[in-house]
Amino acid sequence: KASIQQTLNKVPDGSSVVIDGTNSVNIHPDVIEIIENFRTHASYSDINLVLTNIKDVDRPSSMTTLADALDKVK
Repeated sequence: KASIQQTLNKVPDGSSVVIDGTNSVNIHPDVIEIIENFRTHASYSDINLVLTNIKDVDRPSSMTTLADALDKVK
């Protein structure tokens, strides 16, 4: 959990981040909380955050989908 927090703390403003839970059987509630907190931080730091197959994180309707993110990369 600490390494996830440390990694997310190092993401520079203006970056794009994809957090993919596809291969996860279970994600610890503390990690879900870290992701939710990072999502809030990302919205204020011009960080494009894409969550894929992470069911327990609340997602606002304005959250970028993977398809939207891929369109931005093209």
